Amino acid sequence: MSTTPPHPTLRKQSISQYFTTECDRQLTLELWRKFFESQQMPPRQVPRAGIEIMTREGREWERLKVGELSKAFADGALIGSPQLDDSGEVSRWRPTPLAGALGRAGPDQFVVEAEYGIGAAFIAAHQPGASVSGLQFADLRPDLIQVLAPRDVERMVTPAGKVVDRDSHDERLGLRVIDIKLTAEPTRGHFAEVVYYACALAGWLIDNDMSEQYVVVDTVALWPGSHAGSSLMAAVRDANDQDLELTDGERFAALAKDLEEVPFEVVALRLRRFFESDLPRVLEQPWQDLDWHVDGRCRHCDWLGQKWHLQDGTQTWHDDHCIPTAEDTDHLSRVAFMPRGAAVSLRERHINTVTDLAG
Repeated sequence: MSTTPPHPTLRKQSISQYFTTECDRQLTLELWRKFFESQQMPPRQVPRAGIEIMTREGREWERLKVGELSKAFADGALIGSPQLDDSGEVSRWRPTPLAGALGRAGPDQFVVEAEYGIGAAFIAAHQPGASVSGLQFADLRPDLIQVLAPRDVERMVTPAGKVVDRDSHDERLGLRVIDIKLTAEPTRGHFAEVVYYACALAGWLIDNDMSEQYVVVDTVALWPGSHAGSSLMAAVRDANDQDLELTDGERFAALAKDLEEVPFEVVALRLRRFFESDLPRVLEQPWQDLDWHVDGRCRHCDWLGQKWHLQDGTQTWHDDHCIPTAEDTDHLSRVAFMPRGAAVSLRERHINTVTDLAG
C-alpha cells in the first residue's frame, strides 16, 4: 500500500495569514499542517467554536451575495454547478472545473466557484520561491469570475503580477476575479488572496492554451459585508417599485458600489517578494529556529495554544504551541504591549527574556 510522501503545501489561506501576521513560524507550520508529525511539529489546536461559526456564516454570506446576482441579472448570468434544496432554491454552489465553465460563459456573465490549479507558467514567473523543492500548491476557487467584453478591458496582468495595457486591437475576453468576504473591513490578507487568484489565473490560461482567448484584468475586487445594505438590491427594488427595467449598465453600476477594488500593483509587488524571499527563507530553516512573537495578530492562529479544554476536559493545546513556549522560555512577548520590533532590538543587545529586561 503506497503512502503519500510528506511535502509542504501552499494554500491561499497560507498567504492570507502571512500577510496579516508576518509570522515565519506560523507560515511553516501552516505549510506542513497535513504532515506535521514527519517534521516533529505540533498539531493544530482543536478549532474553536467561534471560528467554526464565523466560517459557517461566511459561507452563508457568499450564498446570499451570489443569490443577489441571480435576482438582479438576467437568467443565465451565473455559470456553475448549483445544488438545489427540497424547495428548489439554490442551497450552495459546488466547485466546477474552470475550463468547462469558461466554455459556457460569455461577456457580462459570472462563473461561480470555478476551480483551477497552479501550473508551470505561474511557478516560472516566481522563481526561485515558487519552485522550492517539494512544494506543492492547493487548487484555487475564487467565489466569482466576471467575464468582460474586450471593450471593457483596459489593463491585463501577467502571472508575475505585472500590469500591461491592452492593445486597441486585442479582442480577447477579460476575466475579473471577485471574492466575497463577510467582513466589512477587508485586510491585507484578503487583498493578497484575490491578487494571488488573478496571477495564478493568468498562468493557468497560458498552461491550458487559452491565453489567445482570455486575459485577466487588474480590476480585481472584494465584495465585503456592509452595514448599509446592498446597493445592487436597492437599485432592483427601486426599479420594481417604479415598474421599470434596469439596463445592464445600471446593474453593473449598482454592483460597483458594493465592490471594493484592490490596489493590484501594490499588493502584487508584496506577493512577488513573498515568493522570491519569504517562502524560500522559511522552508530552508528548521521550524524551531524561525522568529515568532505572541501579540494581537496571533488571535486566530491555529498554533497559538490558548489553554482551553474541551467539554470532556481534554487539553487542546500542545507544549510547543506559542503561548506555552513563551511561558516556558520567559519570552519577551509576555511583556504587555511589547512590539515585535522592540523585542528584536532587545535580543540584539543580549536581553532575551523578561527576567533579563527586568534586570
